[in-house]
Amino acid sequence: MRFEKSEKDTLYITAGYIILLLVYALVNRFSFTNRFLHEYVNGALYLIPGNPDMSDVLFLLGIPVMAVIIIKLRKSLLTYEGIFVIVYGLILVGTSVFVPDVDTFVSIKSSLRIIEIIFICYYVTRIFEEEDWKFLLKNAMLICTTIWGIGAAISFYYYLINYAGYWAFYGDIGKSWSQGMVVFRNYGAFADANLSSVICLLLIVGDFYLLQHFEMKKITRILLYIAIALFVLYLALAFSRTAYVTAGVTVFVASFFRVIKKDEENKLSVLGIIWRALLRSLIIAAILVASYFVITFACKCVGRIFVPDRDWNELVREEVFDNPDPSNGRFQIWKEYFDAFKERPVFGYSVDGAYEHIKNTNPNGLVSVVGYTNHHNTYLQLATQVGIVGFVAMIVFMFVPMFRMIYRLIVKRKKYPAYIYLLFVFAAIILSEGMFYDVGLVVIRFESVLLWLSLGGIKDTENVHTR
Repeated sequence: MRFEKSEKDTLYITAGYIILLLVYALVNRFSFTNRFLHEYVNGALYLIPGNPDMSDVLFLLGIPVMAVIIIKLRKSLLTYEGIFVIVYGLILVGTSVFVPDVDTFVSIKSSLRIIEIIFICYYVTRIFEEEDWKFLLKNAMLICTTIWGIGAAISFYYYLINYAGYWAFYGDIGKSWSQGMVVFRNYGAFADANLSSVICLLLIVGDFYLLQHFEMKKITRILLYIAIALFVLYLALAFSRTAYVTAGVTVFVASFFRVIKKDEENKLSVLGIIWRALLRSLIIAAILVASYFVITFACKCVGRIFVPDRDWNELVREEVFDNPDPSNGRFQIWKEYFDAFKERPVFGYSVDGAYEHIKNTNPNGLVSVVGYTNHHNTYLQLATQVGIVGFVAMIVFMFVPMFRMIYRLIVKRKKYPAYIYLLFVFAAIILSEGMFYDVGLVVIRFESVLLWLSLGGIKDTENVHTR
């Protein structure tokens, strides 16, 4: 079905809101701004009746954006993916009411918030044409790269001076956020090394897309290359195994698309495409591994110039290498959450119900003692929140568009605009990250906003040739 090109006001409203979500998610990942938002901004908002926070403000701002999309699309919203989102939402809201030990109001509010974000980011693609996508991607990547690049620069500086201090506003108020070299990892300016590393990877991919497909001033291109270098440094110094796995997925997907693009005469079979992509990936992976050791060795040498007495083994994660559990606690977290899932397998516990259940039934377990609301696995989290029914609905919602695009690429040999391939890589990175971490299905995170946006764009490829 063909939709008219979106008017400028609609484009600015929807693109502006999505960029706002991405910026908020990035700012919230800085340790010092995260603390500022939680202790001061949210503290001020809590004085308002109903105790709203910044996510509630963003929810209210999203209502007119939803209205714009609904008015534009009308009956075309009634598709199979729309039904799956409705099923997911109904289960989240319904279990918020019936699951014990859960703050019903907070749980319903969280459920509605994430449903709104999914709806906006997924369906906005139906009112975007290719030029609209280029406008959104260019501005979003430039703004996010600027913000995250500053954090990566601060993080590298922390590494050089071997900084291991703490941020605090107006003295030591409440809990300080640990910074700098923490357990032999460079957290730097960010609150979490794993999530921050994956964000660096996403921005590296996005920035290379900008450099290849957009005309920009020379100074802008130079700054983008500097930002990419800083992101690569952070990836190396953060020692995030999650990020390295997602980087491997990125290399394979990019190689896969490259092989298909070069096979212009359609001579390769499906197995031939996969084999060449795999071989290409292994070669690139070997180069990246060698580069990793060169980069880390160079950083150690430069670091010792700044701090001569620093340890040569500073980038060895002792809590991983000296730990008999190679998952660093993840196996136990998964076991405890899976045990909770088995007690409510059909519809789950809604947003935080599984955590509250574990606290009550297993107070001495790892999840309860440490306070792991993060399942460290998006798919397990999805299962505990909405049970088998909602899990199946969302898995179909997330993966079917990707498999359909792959089918059209390798069987029907369809060709798509460059931004579609970029969106597929984004989705592949985030979904692979989800095997080891929570990508933000019920909170506003950079990855979740980008995931729903990318999946919507990939799904919309079914209409690219018919518009």
